[in-house]
Amino acid sequence: PAPQAACGPIVFVEPLAAQEWLKQTLIRAGVPAARIALLNAKSAPSAADRRKIAQAFNRGEYTVVIANAV
Repeated sequence: PAPQAACGPIVFVEPLAAQEWLKQTLIRAGVPAARIALLNAKSAPSAADRRKIAQAFNRGEYTVVIANAV
């Protein structure tokens, strides 16, 4: 695939509650919920799940990824 002209941020936040707070804050600021990915052991328990999120982000399907050290 061709590289994206621009890419969104990956924000690292450890506590799951803080990840959810940030997601809700972004939604209230106008970012569509479907364009925000959470990347943690709960939302992406397997390596395959994490890879799917990374690939979708690289394709531009997500505006932002909120992750922790999974």
